[in-house]
Amino acid sequence: RRSTSYMVQYYSPDPVLLPGPDRLVFAGDAFFGRFMAQVLARPDKRRELVRLVRERTGDAPLVVNLEGVFAGRCPKNPGPFTLCMPRETSLALLRDLHVVAVGLANNHVRDLGPAALARMKRDLARAGITVLTQGAVRTVAGLRLTALTDLDNANPRRRELLDTATIARLARSKGTKPLCALVHWGNEFAAGPGDREQALAKALEQAGATLVIGAHPHRALGLTCTADACQAWSLGNFLFDQSRPDSDGALLEVRFFPQGTAALRLLPIGNLYRRLRGLPPEQTPTP
Repeated sequence: RRSTSYMVQYYSPDPVLLPGPDRLVFAGDAFFGRFMAQVLARPDKRRELVRLVRERTGDAPLVVNLEGVFAGRCPKNPGPFTLCMPRETSLALLRDLHVVAVGLANNHVRDLGPAALARMKRDLARAGITVLTQGAVRTVAGLRLTALTDLDNANPRRRELLDTATIARLARSKGTKPLCALVHWGNEFAAGPGDREQALAKALEQAGATLVIGAHPHRALGLTCTADACQAWSLGNFLFDQSRPDSDGALLEVRFFPQGTAALRLLPIGNLYRRLRGLPPEQTPTP
């Protein structure tokens, strides 16, 4: 009934794995097609990627925002706004990276139509990966997770899709574990959250979300907290074939303690696509 709180700070020049309680790690935008598929077709590069990620996560379960759709054979020239990923290699990579859940609420999940999306959901479920769809709440590790998108690429392209009714429904969801919302929002390569993202985060907090994790800007935007909730405005790119210098990523580690509390830690990962291509961070090649 009574407790005393202590602040423990650990400083290191590099992110290090810390022993202790159960962990869940969140990553940003993941897309395994197009130029990324060309890189991952090399076995040495694929092994390097798996090693880099699992060293950074310490083999903790991973949750990613999966952008695009699986297909047995992707179109030869799908265009710049259609994200297609090879089905079997993508599922194998998700397994090797220890991905336990994927967010499928973003502006690219319908790029190949409703049938392809339904097939991808079935493939992921058969692989034992939890699928987070728009507004549905699923329990993963020590959190209740939901995914939401404020953007849609379907013709016509739309923005500002989230409304108060959708967010209010989250307040009626049942469960004792903390609620975390994965939200696809904002503007690409924005340097920080805009007025709309801040308003949505406040509405989500009022609906009971104690952690909001953003995606879509393709760059990591940091972590801020109020007295009752924390917001990681964008985790940027996890795996995405973008090499511009302002494109980077971060992981968000959530550590669960036996008494019911949790701790958050941001782990920068830079631009893994550039790294796999052997490019220095400041170099921006043409595709």
